Amino acid sequence: MSPNTRILCVPSIHLQGGGEDPESMGQWVQVSRLGMPLANEAAIPRGMKDRFNNSLPIDDGQFLSYVVDPERARLLNTIYGLTVPPTPRDDLVSIFLTGIPGVNMPPGVTPSEQLRLNMAIKPGASPVGQGDGRSQLLCKG
Repeated sequence: MSPNTRILCVPSIHLQGGGEDPESMGQWVQVSRLGMPLANEAAIPRGMKDRFNNSLPIDDGQFLSYVVDPERARLLNTIYGLTVPPTPRDDLVSIFLTGIPGVNMPPGVTPSEQLRLNMAIKPGASPVGQGDGRSQLLCKG
């Protein structure tokens, strides 16, 4: 696993508790994967979070069903009557697992939750938006 995919790591001894001061020794364990936080927070159901956080990005295809049909969207619709986009959510697959074709999707991509930055796209001169002063992701060239 690439060290770039680890966001927060703590020695396993710190996770054991017992009221004692933690020691700076022991094996490091990954406790969360937050390259794309909404993949974990919005698409992966609560009961699968430990499995997701402990898996390797190369194995993220096992979570495809949760991305194309997110549980939280169904709950928002059922509980609050909110209109949510219909499944399958191929847009979320592009955002969370493969990258956007023609923008940041590499050739022969393996679906995996990662940050993807296309360095060939030059930064724009000014943000796209309504001029409200907020940071914008997309910029005009």
